[in-house]
Amino acid sequence: MRPLKIGIGLAVAGLAMLVAGGVLLNVAQGVAVAEGLKAEVGNAIEFQAEDVTYTLVLLRADAFNADAMDRAVAAITCTVQFADGTSATVDGSSQFSADSTDAGSSIGTFDAVAGPATVVCSASRTSELIANVYAVAKERTTLLYTSYGLMAAGLLVAGIAVWLIIIGARGRTVFDT
Repeated sequence: MRPLKIGIGLAVAGLAMLVAGGVLLNVAQGVAVAEGLKAEVGNAIEFQAEDVTYTLVLLRADAFNADAMDRAVAAITCTVQFADGTSATVDGSSQFSADSTDAGSSIGTFDAVAGPATVVCSASRTSELIANVYAVAKERTTLLYTSYGLMAAGLLVAGIAVWLIIIGARGRTVFDT
């Protein structure tokens, strides 16, 4: 088979994996927003925590202002108080990468201690967003890591596809059938 045909097929497969990964990421964050407890930034959320990882998401109310959303997330710091007296701090500006979808943007995650917990998120500057609401929910790690894996695999397959398309466009045969 000609590398050009294989490359085109792999390009389609890589693109499909990237799209599927993006959709799964959107679903994971959408579930967190839908299932999560919500409050205005500055107000507390009290909940019964389990021994799992939780995610904090700033809800997207203004779909057309990604820069304002990024600035709002960077200005947010959340403090979580656990039943055993310990606490955790989640700083939106210290994330390696924030997941931003139609549902919202991640502020960060924390590992909870089972029992009553209280989260309070505050902003270091005034938000430019229409609504300044955050949510806390259990992190869907399987769904999240599957989406990351699909996107990474899609990029790898797309890279191989580009290589094969270039070889095929030059008219060289690499594979004999």
